[in-house]
Amino acid sequence: MDRKTIKQPLNQFVKKIVKTIDPDRIILYGSFARGNASTWSDIDIAVVGSKKLNELDKIADSIESRFSFDIRGYKKDQFDKISPLSIYSEIKKEGIVLYSNPKFRDTLYKDSLK
Repeated sequence: MDRKTIKQPLNQFVKKIVKTIDPDRIILYGSFARGNASTWSDIDIAVVGSKKLNELDKIADSIESRFSFDIRGYKKDQFDKISPLSIYSEIKKEGIVLYSNPKFRDTLYKDSLK
């Protein structure tokens, strides 16, 4: 099963997250990101932001799809400090950024100039 299969529910999910919590980043990881998803695979999503992360489960439940979403919410500072031995390394290595907030990108650019 490939990413085309989940395109519609994934786009719907990303739009709802962006509208509801204004995240910094939304990242697809796991079997769909690797391209080895099976019929029983869930959609693994990491959401990085600073507010309303407790809304993520409600958003996932509101999407009508035959797929289930496994969502992990991280505060910005928490995400950047997670151990490289944890799931963070998987997200960094194979993750596909589905959304990056323009405000967040501007901050990264300004920080890189320092």
